[in-house]
Amino acid sequence: MNRKIILACLILAVAVATIGVASALSTEINLPDGYEIDEAQSYSNNTTFMGVDCECNHAVMVNGDKNITVDTYLPRAELNLLQVMVQL
Repeated sequence: MNRKIILACLILAVAVATIGVASALSTEINLPDGYEIDEAQSYSNNTTFMGVDCECNHAVMVNGDKNITVDTYLPRAELNLLQVMVQL
């Protein structure tokens, strides 16, 4: 019985992680009213995040003396979360 519960929890964890990664792959940023993207402070480069090769996008939105910084990390290769869970 305990094995079934552990297996169900692992499947649930993989499903939640997969949904989270899929929703995080969107790079569109909604600008709040009155804010504009400051191109001088924004950049995009390739980096490694938690051992995964990623494209890092850094966007700075400004409105007068206020600013909002948004960083996104997009994996450059497809992630197989089930394989990662099995290795653990």
